[in-house]
Amino acid sequence: MSRRLRSHGVVPALKVSIVSARGVAAVAALALAASGCSKPAGPSFEIGHHRVRLTAPEGWEHLDHGRTQVFRKGETQLVLEDLGPGTHHGVVRAIEAARSVWLAGRRADAFSMIRDLRGPPFWYTTSHARSEFWRPWWAMKSGFGEPDSASIGAAFDSLVARTEGLAPDSPDAMTRYAIETALQGRRYEVAPKATHPRTRSAWMQVETWDPATHLDRRRFAVFDDDGYLLALYTDRDPIGEAGPAFERLLASIEILPGSR
Repeated sequence: MSRRLRSHGVVPALKVSIVSARGVAAVAALALAASGCSKPAGPSFEIGHHRVRLTAPEGWEHLDHGRTQVFRKGETQLVLEDLGPGTHHGVVRAIEAARSVWLAGRRADAFSMIRDLRGPPFWYTTSHARSEFWRPWWAMKSGFGEPDSASIGAAFDSLVARTEGLAPDSPDAMTRYAIETALQGRRYEVAPKATHPRTRSAWMQVETWDPATHLDRRRFAVFDDDGYLLALYTDRDPIGEAGPAFERLLASIEILPGSR
């Protein structure tokens, strides 16, 4: 899924609850052990850049749309989505993936991949930093005639080197990006939530609500999978029943090695 995003400047601080993926799974395992059951291994899926094993909540329909997985029960809907690069490392991975496509002889596809680069490092940086990042790339493309291989290779190198000039990586930026991508311009506030200890391989969690009514509560959990973001969020919850299913689905998710 591709969205055009606009810059909002510096990302405001969020109260982000960070819970280890291992810890989430442990909660589910303890509950199952108490009932005398073992946790069954769910099927695995390719979700954009991620390899994931999960189990849909019982009674929920699961729709596999590639980069977006939809879980639906009546009017209530949860979404698990690949949001693309979320950190400097993720942006570099995306640039190097485009370079590989170019080296394979698919110049137009590679240039399209570069044109579609987006994520928190771009979303929350200054216009000057973005201009500096892109300047050598656009100079290469705007020259007289078709750019030669040496010019294109140098432009790829420039993008990699200039990634560090973009907005700093942070859990707040990644989580804010997931919220604003999902809500697509709708107003929201982040509901107060206790902060959990920060650990490696962690899901970052927040809850939002409508600032006028404090209704329309939505849950967000965001995972940094080697630089690419995977987000689970409440897409529709008209009668406020998605919470238990969100917890069960999140507890079932296992991030597998070998992301693309």
